[in-house]
Amino acid sequence: SLIKIAFHFTRRLRGGPAHAAIVSSALFGTMSGGAVTNVVATGVITIPMIIRRGFHRAFAGGVEATASSAGQIMPPVMGAAALVMADITEIPYLHIIIAALIPALAYYASLFASVVFESRRLGIEAVADLSDTDTDLVVRRQDYYNLILVFVPIATVVTALLYGFSPAGAGNIALTVLIPLSFLNPEVRKTPLLILNAFANGGRQFSELLMSVAVVGIIVAVLAATGLPNDFTLLVGEATGTSLVITLMIAALAALMLSMGIPTLPAYLTVILILGPAITSLGLSVLVAHLFVLYYSVASSITPPVAIAAYAAASIAGGPPMMTAVYAMRIGLVKFVVPFVFAFYPVILLVEESGAQFEWLPFLSIISRLLVVIYLVSSAVIGFDQRRLPIWEIVVRLLLGLLILITDPFIHWSATVIAIAFLAWHLLVYRQVKTAENIVSKSQP
Repeated sequence: SLIKIAFHFTRRLRGGPAHAAIVSSALFGTMSGGAVTNVVATGVITIPMIIRRGFHRAFAGGVEATASSAGQIMPPVMGAAALVMADITEIPYLHIIIAALIPALAYYASLFASVVFESRRLGIEAVADLSDTDTDLVVRRQDYYNLILVFVPIATVVTALLYGFSPAGAGNIALTVLIPLSFLNPEVRKTPLLILNAFANGGRQFSELLMSVAVVGIIVAVLAATGLPNDFTLLVGEATGTSLVITLMIAALAALMLSMGIPTLPAYLTVILILGPAITSLGLSVLVAHLFVLYYSVASSITPPVAIAAYAAASIAGGPPMMTAVYAMRIGLVKFVVPFVFAFYPVILLVEESGAQFEWLPFLSIISRLLVVIYLVSSAVIGFDQRRLPIWEIVVRLLLGLLILITDPFIHWSATVIAIAFLAWHLLVYRQVKTAENIVSKSQP
């Protein structure tokens, strides 16, 4: 039902099924918390649709893998990592999901932009008629009933958190609401035993998570006894000095390498327990440090050579696994940029545990510049805007995107003005070329 309704609202866009895959994967991923699970659950429907629209098999798999992996950073559920983060940092869970909102939306905006540019490159136009697919995508009344089962429990969790309930209490309230709502599903009315099976599956997943948390407790105790985090902080300090950029790069590489092929939660915990003190010693808040490591732990699922989400999508799409992983990383390049953005511009997280005053002017400044960066980077990785981009123009766009994020106001505003003028020049040249082509075509007999 998520896929059908997402396709219904995006069918008039060029990307059609690709945009639907992004929307449905975001909604499903925030609940499942698993990249591969998300790919398998939604990709079996969305990937064939994307391929039939005319996209390359590797691109179809890359879109699904990239969108599915980001479900773990999409509020309000964010899988188990956000709950564990709230427990370790003692930051309210509500603050964490609010802080993760803008970065997640920026990332999904970049995915939408990448699909638009790829559609332009291939000359794919919007198709409003659903008859171009073999799958029955007509939205029926039951599909909207099914969405009630998705959104009402999530809204209940958020409302309970706003009223001061703990995450566990909010979850129990949502579960109490969900049980009677489940009978909106005809399958549940036909076989009520499905609810008991769901309880059994939930209990098994809870026990697995409980064992993970218990092991983490042992790791924390061992690290505290040996003093390894403090020693590692001194070592990183000697190697990088006071350079925050280099320290963050080390943390990003460590998160990517340690997360390859393993679940996000243990990888995130391993890196943050060892590198966390080194990051926070350079002035970053605890919330920013944890979100930074979480982002890169999630990004490992689409990073070659062990891009498990991309490989799962490639098996469905029938495309080359490594090419699918490369496409996924290119499309999801903004995911590697966003953590550095909120590290240097923490105002984008909306909340800070330090209690600092929120300022609208810096917030609007970085949001407006980030939108320009998303446009520049998304078009550069596809190599197409209004027309095919030459190599020099791709390099210029990536360089301008980097300069726009520099914290020096003179540099980033100058780069922003140049970038806007550059994009306007690109559009003007395109229109002149199209006008000349139309004149030539009309003059020919």
